[in-house]
Amino acid sequence: MKNVISFFGKIIFPLAILFTSCDTMTLAVSDRGTAHFGETVIYRSEGIPCGGTSPFDPDFGLRTSSRIPHAGFKSNWNPGADPIPCKTIQSSICRSVFRFDLTEFLASHRLSDLESATLMVTGFNPIGGDVHVKVTQAWGYDIGFIPRPPDLNYADFTVKAVTTPWEPMEILTGTRNSPISSVPLIRQNENRNVFRAPLASGPVTFIVTNEIQQMNADPTRGDRTMFGFVIEPSSIQSRYMSSNYAYGSFEVQLRLVYRRR
Repeated sequence: MKNVISFFGKIIFPLAILFTSCDTMTLAVSDRGTAHFGETVIYRSEGIPCGGTSPFDPDFGLRTSSRIPHAGFKSNWNPGADPIPCKTIQSSICRSVFRFDLTEFLASHRLSDLESATLMVTGFNPIGGDVHVKVTQAWGYDIGFIPRPPDLNYADFTVKAVTTPWEPMEILTGTRNSPISSVPLIRQNENRNVFRAPLASGPVTFIVTNEIQQMNADPTRGDRTMFGFVIEPSSIQSRYMSSNYAYGSFEVQLRLVYRRR
């Protein structure tokens, strides 16, 4: 027995039936659409009103696929020039918004049939950078009597629900700079929905039953208040005298458990 779900009417993926009982079936849904939202933040380490920062790599934020979430950050330290140096850190931040298309599922089932929905982050694929993930710890200097702790080779990310309508992006370069609103997931896991990339101990799971019901509610009645999920860096490393980098694509799946009709 096979079910099929379509991605915006263009690409068709099979829904693999993972478990069957007398009243439930679990489906792994791999179809999704994404968009890229970014912003640039400049931190001035001294209160001198000056300008000029190191230019960013224009390829930062490049996506390998328009159907895979990409997220991360890049921060560049610029010590400035004498005699009055303007010391700055310029950070570029990329957030990825994505959603799952349940049109085919809802054609034969109701939202009330849904017993649970689980969002799974199953992999992280780093992209670019001299090193794929470099996160400098706080305090200390690279020279002097207060050594800086060793760099970390992971970064923290979080998953939230998006409350702003949006449209998928087909292009692989650039970001949308328009604001995107989000709220924490209703259910928090043991790490308060923060996870580390690269993944150290297998997939990370999030219970998103309420969110999926909201995202697929009848829009004509005004019941739809959520429009997808977002993966974003949970903290942007902007350490003094340091440049940091953590960016890549995330493999995600949605698993549904529902009653048979």
